[in-house]
Amino acid sequence: MSAPDTNVEKQTKRHKGPLTGMPAAIVLAVVAIVGAIAWINFTGIEDEVDTGVTTSTEAQGGTSGATATE
Repeated sequence: MSAPDTNVEKQTKRHKGPLTGMPAAIVLAVVAIVGAIAWINFTGIEDEVDTGVTTSTEAQGGTSGATATE
């Protein structure tokens, strides 16, 4: 069953806040995601973590970015 007396203009006025808020929330979420991706790319993520394990190159005296201790 549908509503017997539907006034679309009246409903548009009553729902103006939610109708503008939902697209605004989507735009805000997209801006936040793009900003997070840009932040990660500009600040960088540390790829090298010091685990205390010596690689075979380091053991043979080679350099892999860190100095080998003897």
